[in-house]
Amino acid sequence: MNNKIKFLINDMSQVKELTANKLKVKSFETRNDTGRNAAYDVSQKIKELLMKKDIINIIFAAAPSQNEFLSTLSGEEGINWSRINAFHMALIYPLGSINILI
Repeated sequence: MNNKIKFLINDMSQVKELTANKLKVKSFETRNDTGRNAAYDVSQKIKELLMKKDIINIIFAAAPSQNEFLSTLSGEEGINWSRINAFHMALIYPLGSINILI
């Protein structure tokens, strides 16, 4: 396993970046920084996909831990939300032969 740790300065907050094989992990000082940076990365991918496809489907996590990310992403300019089918991920608890959706 090839691990590299770099320290970067991003929006005046220290970012710890770890790469393990092809997996890139970034750790930010605050939850707000994490949400804003994740939203930026996702918005770039959404814009790229919308240039190639008429409609895209996205599943978003629906939890309080996603508030900063979703708030920033929803305000991002240049995303045509009418071309996106958005779903939210919920918790499903298996109870024998039935499942409870929360």
